[in-house]
Amino acid sequence: MSETKEESLWLQFLKQYKDYMRIVLAIAAIANFIVGYYYTGVILLIITAGNAYMALNQERKAGKSVDALNSMITGDHAVTAAAITGELGIDGRAITGA
Repeated sequence: MSETKEESLWLQFLKQYKDYMRIVLAIAAIANFIVGYYYTGVILLIITAGNAYMALNQERKAGKSVDALNSMITGDHAVTAAAITGELGIDGRAITGA
């Protein structure tokens, strides 16, 4: 597995704004500031930022889960099958067919 440089948290957060709903809400917030509805603009900015934060958090959790699963994969199916059968307490031939 190749090591890649992880993007900064701010860049990952800003990438969440590729979603059209967040873009529309951000534009609506800016429009509310322009016409003088500051309270509504602030609320919309809080909603979009909160939504982007939650999406970022979910992506990071999913990435950590994938990394954990990848670390469990040995590539040696016989060894993996033996470990599984050992955990389950069954004969290995039931899994490997050998």
